[in-house]
Amino acid sequence: CPVGTEFITAFMENADVSSQSGISLTTTIFAFEPSTLVTVTVHESSFRKEYILNEMEAQTVNFNSDAELGPGTSRSNKTVIIRANSSVVVLSMNYKTRTADTAVIYPVEDLSTEYYVLTPGRQNGNYHNEFAVINSNQVNIVTVSLKASVTYEGKSYPSGSNLTLYLSKYENIQIQSTEDLSGSHVVSQYPVAVLSGHQCVKSSSISCDHVFEQLLPVSKWGTSFIVVPLLISNNDDFVFVVAYQKTAIQIKSGSSQEIKELNGGEKAELILKPSVPLTINATTGIMVMFFCTGNSYKSIKYDPALINIIPTDTFYNSYISVQHSSFRNHIVLIVITTQISGLKLDNKHPFSSNNWMAIQGTEYSWTDFQTTFGNGYTVLNHSSSSFGVYSYGSEDFGTYGSTGICFD
Repeated sequence: CPVGTEFITAFMENADVSSQSGISLTTTIFAFEPSTLVTVTVHESSFRKEYILNEMEAQTVNFNSDAELGPGTSRSNKTVIIRANSSVVVLSMNYKTRTADTAVIYPVEDLSTEYYVLTPGRQNGNYHNEFAVINSNQVNIVTVSLKASVTYEGKSYPSGSNLTLYLSKYENIQIQSTEDLSGSHVVSQYPVAVLSGHQCVKSSSISCDHVFEQLLPVSKWGTSFIVVPLLISNNDDFVFVVAYQKTAIQIKSGSSQEIKELNGGEKAELILKPSVPLTINATTGIMVMFFCTGNSYKSIKYDPALINIIPTDTFYNSYISVQHSSFRNHIVLIVITTQISGLKLDNKHPFSSNNWMAIQGTEYSWTDFQTTFGNGYTVLNHSSSSFGVYSYGSEDFGTYGSTGICFD
């Protein structure tokens, strides 16, 4: 679970909006112990906030618009540093008018030295695929083996070339390309955080949307995944898969089945049909992300979203799901069918839903339900069984999505 006492992150470049009043860069921090002291800073800036949080209290921190990275491929010291004297969890949101996304932020202790980048790959005018490497508290050497052409400090780096970077303490670099950066290999001397996504990606949606996630290092990849479609999806979405070495992947969708082979750094795009979950099993570790292409649902025109898919063997029995103001917020649950009755909502009320759907060929069922409008959070738990949770929300021309935040 992404529970810890120190976190580093940054806000990658979102779409260019003309009104600065439409920008909201935030982190939401949840405490689990009374009198938890939390300090939030932006490296080499005057920004500093301190909070004392009670048990199960949430605090949203608002950052200045100049905390956003960029423009373009560039280095900066705009690293957000969060420290607490007791364990907390952190959710990041990068919001601009009609373009927003969220991501769970992993603690420093969960970071590592090897990552593969995954970006949507779609072209959209002057908006770019992008990823950011965020250094922690030591001078670091980072080598990026590029899978797309990049221009950095006036020099062109073609696909297949290496970009070697010497990062100072808490320095970061954002790398952008009009091409798909998926499969780019990031190796560092000391652990780093890596964010990946797109400035403003457009697929079947009417308008584009900023998407991003924090990547899991290769050491934390899994081999078994379940991906379910969103209730609001009425057209095909995609599931992206990246391997780090030669891997055979078994994909099941309803009664159909296929086998794909991927080489290290290779990306596969799988189709996710409305109402038909995918199960994915691999011979070695893989990274899996869900890409919602956007469309319309009940008069709401929604845009793309990018969501990390968690391996089934890392399902947990306690989660926080965050709701955001102005969005129609949804929670997706994947639960062992025989254990559905043991689910509880907000630690006290037995959870019930009349819309559970079995996932063919597995012991699991899933449901997708709308929660209330407005800022807030929901606690979901089970006394004896692990399950999976995802959160997403839609507003006119905007969508966010992320995993649920598991905790002890």
